[in-house]
Amino acid sequence: LDFSRMDISDVQTFNRAMHFSLQEIIDDYNLAIDIHELSIDLALKVVVKALNQKIGKVAILVDEYDSPLLHALQD
Repeated sequence: LDFSRMDISDVQTFNRAMHFSLQEIIDDYNLAIDIHELSIDLALKVVVKALNQKIGKVAILVDEYDSPLLHALQD
């Protein structure tokens, strides 16, 4: 998950960006799950569990985790 590629100006845009990123993973791995009605934390858990069942151990790498904080410092 690359936070520098996400538009994270507020909570709603963060949620949309995370859902979009997770949906890209779902599509890339052809996972048979639907996360549209789930909160971000539950959606992430569902995606990781589905990936684990499909390919085995899963590592989550978060790149540019501080990007939203740096953008918010100006506000």
